[in-house]
Amino acid sequence: MSAQLRSDPHLGQPVLEAGEPLKTARQAMILVHGRGASAENILELAEELGAPNTVYLAPQAGGKPGILYPFLVPTRANEPWLARRLDAVERCVRRSKRRLGLEKLYGPISQVDS
Repeated sequence: MSAQLRSDPHLGQPVLEAGEPLKTARQAMILVHGRGASAENILELAEELGAPNTVYLAPQAGGKPGILYPFLVPTRANEPWLARRLDAVERCVRRSKRRLGLEKLYGPISQVDS
């Protein structure tokens, strides 16, 4: 395992898709799952949201335990895990924009942990 992969467990994790195929979507929405959940879980929102011409992207978090503490604690308590997770979301944003030249990108929408 490379040093980069060990330092960022989200590298190499899948980004699941639902809705309009990425090739033909006119907009994208990034859905971010919370602790104890998965990309598959959060993609269940795609059907409920049902926006036309939209690809829903859900990056799977890698490693355990991920973000250790609820969002109400000081941010520094969740570092470096939070920064690595945000980097994974940023990679998803860049991929979407690069692939589609998207003008509209919504998200991330996240499950809230308390």
